[in-house]
Amino acid sequence: MKKHDPIRQEMGMNYRSGGDRSDRSPILYLFGRIFATLTVIAGVLTVVWLASGCSAKPENPQSRYGIQIQSVRLSAAGYMVDLRYKILDAKKAAKLTQRGTKTYLVDQATGQRFATPTAAKVGSLRNSSLSPKEGRTYFAFFANPGKALKPGVQVQVVMGDFHSAPLVVE
Repeated sequence: MKKHDPIRQEMGMNYRSGGDRSDRSPILYLFGRIFATLTVIAGVLTVVWLASGCSAKPENPQSRYGIQIQSVRLSAAGYMVDLRYKILDAKKAAKLTQRGTKTYLVDQATGQRFATPTAAKVGSLRNSSLSPKEGRTYFAFFANPGKALKPGVQVQVVMGDFHSAPLVVE
C-alpha cells in the first residue's frame, strides 16, 4: 500500500476512488469480477426461469391419468349416481381401474362423500379391470342415501390419486 500523500489528498484524489487501482490486491479484484459476473448470470437465469414458469399451463388431469369423465347422472329414482368415464390411455388409467382403488364422489357444497356400494354376491358396483381398453367407456355407481345429491349439484370424482374438476350432476 502507498503511504499517506498530503498533496493528493489536497487535490481531492484518493487511492480508493477513480481509476487508480495500484493499491488493490489482484486476487481481490479478480474475485470481485467473478462475483459480479455470477450475479448477472444468476439474475438472467432467474428471469428466464420465471418467464417459462409463468407461461406454462397447469397439468391436465386427462393427460396425466388417461381418463375423461363423460357424465355424472342420477339413476334408480335418485338413489344412485351413475358415473361414466372413457379410457384415453390404458397404461395411465390402469392404476385407477384396479380393484383396490378407492372411488367416491364428494359434494362440493357439504363435503359429504358418496361411496360405491358393495353387494355380497355382486361386489362393488363399478368396473374394475387389470387391463383397461382404450376408447371403452366404464361406469361406477354411487349410493345416494336420502337423495342428498340433486340435479345441478357440483361434485368431485375421486379415484385413487385422481381428483376431477367440479362436475354438475345431471
